[in-house]
Amino acid sequence: MEPHLKTVTIQAFRGLRDLNLGELGQVNLLVGPNNSGKTSVLEALSVLCRPLDPLEWLNTSRRREFAPAPAGRLDALRWLFPQATGNPAGELYHGAVHIQATGNFQVKALQAAYQEIRGIPGKSAARQAVREYVASESASADESYTGAELQINIDAGLETSSPLPVGNLQANFVFWEGEPVVERQSYTAYMLPARTVTPVSHRTESAQMARYSKAVLNRSLPDVLAAARIFDPQISNIQIIDAALGNFSLYLDHASTGLSPLSSFGDGVRRAIMMALTLPEARDGILLIDEIETAIHISVLQEVYRWLVQACRQFNVQLFATTHSLEALDALLAVEQDDPDTALVVYQLAAPGDPARRFSGDLLHRLRGERGLDVR
Repeated sequence: MEPHLKTVTIQAFRGLRDLNLGELGQVNLLVGPNNSGKTSVLEALSVLCRPLDPLEWLNTSRRREFAPAPAGRLDALRWLFPQATGNPAGELYHGAVHIQATGNFQVKALQAAYQEIRGIPGKSAARQAVREYVASESASADESYTGAELQINIDAGLETSSPLPVGNLQANFVFWEGEPVVERQSYTAYMLPARTVTPVSHRTESAQMARYSKAVLNRSLPDVLAAARIFDPQISNIQIIDAALGNFSLYLDHASTGLSPLSSFGDGVRRAIMMALTLPEARDGILLIDEIETAIHISVLQEVYRWLVQACRQFNVQLFATTHSLEALDALLAVEQDDPDTALVVYQLAAPGDPARRFSGDLLHRLRGERGLDVR
């Protein structure tokens, strides 16, 4: 079966330029020094999978922050777009993103242009009356507000028998700082399920509970418990409990400690549970894990990764992950050696603008197992 994404070329996104990832596998590991663009690749894949959803662009731009402030979202969004060269000083920011892909996903190319604008956002009659009153009182009726226009073009390679548009499809969105996003359109045919696990996702309780609820509805809770038991076999169940009035939290049922809040367990358990809660939501799509080694002790790396690879196969999920850890790479190599269907591919990123080096199969195993070379 052809992978969801067979090749990806990122021509412009954040600091990435002309990065080609060819012959993608079932499990794709991105390695390289700091600031080589590993996390940026995951972000580029995230927007590629939901290109016509404006909230996905906003969420992706702020995903690196543990608790992003409500203000300043446009300042975060702009940095997804490399600035056009030769912009005169003082000119409103504008830039463009270009991504191409092959595989069984319908979107074959994404072009997005970002342009800052100034003006007054559309408001309800009541809110506009308040704004006009405030403006008249402060003698600032000519006040303008910062916004941004996002113009998105995709090349959709659907079958000719499909009733949906084929070829180029365009959508425009306007954002205003501090205003809700209301211009959303549903283009589910041009979306590939994609979920992201960041290095701090497991510490965000609201996200854990939301994904737990979906896991219950999807009947995937046994997979979550299987991941937790890798760390502690005495864990028998997981549930949401209102321990204090209106204060809901995730609890684990433990043979020794009874019902205990998830927050009382180590980061390894919480991280594994977060991955297990997230994975079913990426069914028939891709899972993006930034710093896959985070919080997991080397003694259980191989067992955790074996479970992860098998679960990805079960849910037809293509995995993309970053790592700085040679132990993580070796653990995945050991999993592939036991299970050749893992199809591990390693991409070594270097300085921005330099091509990525691809390692897979026997060559990758020889470089690590026989020569002990550091391919990070």
